[in-house]
Amino acid sequence: MAKSTSQSKYFDLELSHGGRVATLTLHEDKFNLLNTPALDELLELGTEIRTLPKLRLVILTGAGERAFIGGADIREMAEFTPHSALRFIDKVHQACHLFRALPVPSIARVRGYCLGAGMEIAACCDLRIASDDSHFGMPEVQLGLPSVVEAAMLPTLIGWGRTRELLYTGRIIDAVTAYEIGFIEAIATPEALDETLQPWIDQILAADPAAIRAQKRLIEGWLDSGVAAGVQAGMDAFTRIFDSGNALERTRDFLARKAAPKG
Repeated sequence: MAKSTSQSKYFDLELSHGGRVATLTLHEDKFNLLNTPALDELLELGTEIRTLPKLRLVILTGAGERAFIGGADIREMAEFTPHSALRFIDKVHQACHLFRALPVPSIARVRGYCLGAGMEIAACCDLRIASDDSHFGMPEVQLGLPSVVEAAMLPTLIGWGRTRELLYTGRIIDAVTAYEIGFIEAIATPEALDETLQPWIDQILAADPAAIRAQKRLIEGWLDSGVAAGVQAGMDAFTRIFDSGNALERTRDFLARKAAPKG
């Protein structure tokens, strides 16, 4: 499958599968830290890719073996004033929300350290897969800071008790623990990471585009609205999806395949 790649200072953007899959790769120093210029670039790229007409899936990863996103750049944070701190954390929030606001699913492909703001961005992706040599944590309290913004997503993934444990202690956990508590959905050796990821890509691309986009909107609505409003939104979306005829075509094709003689 032909691929096109564009490179800028902090991120590579690769389009594959006929422009249906966009892969964003952060390459900043050894630990792929987030500073203000990197966040600005990510937000610009997010604006660009969300309007791609064929877009079906976004994958976020980090260059190299050491880190997915090693967190915010402490070198910049050490010079913050209250004003610059507010400006920075707002950009972190926007970067996290970017992945929730995408019209299609996103996958965090983690290799190495996934810390602080990196773990928050991963939490905002729809799915997470990690190599078994990865590590996760929210170490902000050990730097005199609370974990904020999209750390609020963690209880929906790992529960309140595990969230409190990570945020109060700043403990770094390994990939096996992250998998066991439900933060990541799949784990693989570094060599098998892409092979393990591929079925997700194939299955999302095989699904109906309108249905996937509707499902993405619904899931984000469920997270934001609560059960009752989410149920009603789901009923409305289920009704609207039949306007296009794609759902009927796919369900009828499925029944035809089931009814076809075996062998």
